[in-house]
Amino acid sequence: MTPFFPSEFPLAQLSQLRVRVIDEANMGTLARRSINLKALNISDICVNRKISDDILVLPTAYLLETLTVRLRRVNGVTATVFPFFKGPWAYFGHFMAFVQRSSFPLTNLFIERVNLPDSSMVHLLAHVPTLLDFTLIDTNVPPEESPITEGLIESLHAYRYQNTSLRPLNGPLLPRLRSLKLTYNGVVFNDQAVVDMIKSRWTSDFNSNREVDCLRSFTMTYRRRKKVLGVYDVLDHIEKDGMRLVILWRDDLARSR
Repeated sequence: MTPFFPSEFPLAQLSQLRVRVIDEANMGTLARRSINLKALNISDICVNRKISDDILVLPTAYLLETLTVRLRRVNGVTATVFPFFKGPWAYFGHFMAFVQRSSFPLTNLFIERVNLPDSSMVHLLAHVPTLLDFTLIDTNVPPEESPITEGLIESLHAYRYQNTSLRPLNGPLLPRLRSLKLTYNGVVFNDQAVVDMIKSRWTSDFNSNREVDCLRSFTMTYRRRKKVLGVYDVLDHIEKDGMRLVILWRDDLARSR
């Protein structure tokens, strides 16, 4: 079969490209050789749905300014090209410079679908100590690139943060946090670390002069994990005392559809 993009095809010279149908091998070729693309218009269909390991990691298109993706379906099935577009937070350094320079009293933060190391996430959260409500969703982020890790959970512990596997902290992370919502896309996680973190941030006395405020609401959504029986039962007394505690598993999400 003749390759969709022959070796002599001048992909590196193109600044704009429109593609209708593509398979995974040519998606990799397109990403590796189109180093000067500024505009890419592509149908959201991949004719071969099997994604090989050597295609998963594609170079970052630093010059790309416009990406247009049109949804198409074949025989009622959508074979998407989006797994090929794994975009890291390209300007995280600039964002952190803005945060450090501004020192604004941020109280609500929502982060979704961002490939960011857990160490960078901890670094960000360490600079927003006024945060009251934090939501972190790693949907469509490969589990190995998710910021939701055991290290992040350990860093959120109210008093064991100095033993975290990430960088040393000068004080508790998010000391004013009242609500925490996490959505995790992987299949394996340290539930005990989650339990310990929740227990460390809870007190039935909302008026106590603790270094860390009481966590009033916690939601953990495991999109791909089967329910682990009994692992969060030790938190029942905390829920009865007033915390809004929600743990959702894969089967819970399937029933709600």
